[in-house]
Amino acid sequence: MRREDRLREARRWFTGSFKVKSFEEFQALCPPGSEPNASYRMVTTYWEMVASFLTSGVLNAELFYQSGRELLFVWERVRDILPAARQAFNHPRELKISKRPR
Repeated sequence: MRREDRLREARRWFTGSFKVKSFEEFQALCPPGSEPNASYRMVTTYWEMVASFLTSGVLNAELFYQSGRELLFVWERVRDILPAARQAFNHPRELKISKRPR
């Protein structure tokens, strides 16, 4: 899935262009319906899925963390805008993964 052409294109765009520091900058860079918005959603939802696999125990976390630095990179790029995005989208769990109780 990570090698799919459209996701590779989205990851390339995210790495080179997604450097927003505020939700207002996010809205300007990624307006709804735009290609940048689609790329943002593609990258973040992919890594949200991977994170859910890690926290649920489907993937071995130690093994993943040996080479999975891109997840941290994506998190560092989005974390500052998430509180405002969660509020604006009325989605308090936007890109928020919880560890399941044991």
